[in-house]
Amino acid sequence: MNGEHEHLPIKIVVTTEADLRPPHAGGGPRKDFGSRYADIRRTLLNEIDGLKQFYDRAFTESNLPAVARLRLSEDTIAKTHRPDYLLQDTCPIIGGEDFGELLVSVRPQGLARLKDFVARTTDSRLKSDIGKIKGIEPYTSEDVLGEWSVSQFKRLLREHEIRDLKFRLFTHRDRELDARLLHALEEMAGRYKLPAPIPLNYGAGIRLYRITLPAYEAFDELTHYVGTQSLSLFQYFTVSTQSTHLADLAPDQVPPPDPDRDYPIVGIIDSGTDPNNPQLQAWVVDRDEIDAPRVDQEATYAPSPPPAAEKPLRRNHQVQESSERFDPPCPCRPLHHHGSGGRWMTDPQVKAAHTQRSHFLSLLLEAGKKSIPARTQVALLSRQVAASLPLPVVVSDRKV
Repeated sequence: MNGEHEHLPIKIVVTTEADLRPPHAGGGPRKDFGSRYADIRRTLLNEIDGLKQFYDRAFTESNLPAVARLRLSEDTIAKTHRPDYLLQDTCPIIGGEDFGELLVSVRPQGLARLKDFVARTTDSRLKSDIGKIKGIEPYTSEDVLGEWSVSQFKRLLREHEIRDLKFRLFTHRDRELDARLLHALEEMAGRYKLPAPIPLNYGAGIRLYRITLPAYEAFDELTHYVGTQSLSLFQYFTVSTQSTHLADLAPDQVPPPDPDRDYPIVGIIDSGTDPNNPQLQAWVVDRDEIDAPRVDQEATYAPSPPPAAEKPLRRNHQVQESSERFDPPCPCRPLHHHGSGGRWMTDPQVKAAHTQRSHFLSLLLEAGKKSIPARTQVALLSRQVAASLPLPVVVSDRKV
């Protein structure tokens, strides 16, 4: 039996109690930064007093939380070195910004406790956490607008008549506090007769809203509101042709065809050339633009998928039988896509495509019969013809 077991391809190892043990915690002992406590103590007390003064009006007129930025020393930015023991019952951490910067929730009672700890604590762990801090400062309107100043941003809004803003509201990880901030924002909108803020779904935990400003009087209050994390513009994207301007060419740099030479005919399947460019058009002998716009016209998109009743459907000229509707990968694939791999056609469309292909070949043959040595004989074809052709066609020496 033992010999048979030795040759088995799979060996079963049974787990025993001796195999189960807790993982090693790793890391070294807790690093103590208490030696810096005396050096930073006075600076922090002054900055906490400045923080209280900065938010005094907001704390007096409302029961809303504010936000401060806490800067850490360069050697304490690791997550394991965060001053959680000091901040958890004073100014809880609600997020982070740049490297070594934490955003903390600020309320009058918590700020008073933080000042008391910094001023007279004897706890070694608190002293170590205080020694990790480089400074604390309020979150201002400059932070709200990023690289813009308030005057620059307002001028931009007025010059371009921008009304819609992307507004991000702070999250304090406390349902009651977060609800208060949103309620105060809605009250502000009512005061200035603004439309109600429209929530935007940018991801879990991110409170973003579209705010429309009929007038710009509310802008200053929005930037100074304690619940505002950021105010920015919506980004808009447009589609343009993929072309790169290299340099302007003089007419003599693109000479016309030599009248004493004969040129081959080349059929180009593309989006065409600029019909208003005399240098290019001197080299064009004929073109076909059936139902296809030029590149300087508005883009055209392929039609949506046909209804389920239209069967059979064809793709790449191959019949596919099915009792269900076919859904192409993209019902709005641009017509300038080369080849027919992305187009869905019914039987009449397939027949029309064959007709277009015949028309294309006839066009090349006719161009080949022309004896105009002073001009090139290039046939430019429409994108729609290109989509119906399985392979590109090149005519050389007047032969298809």
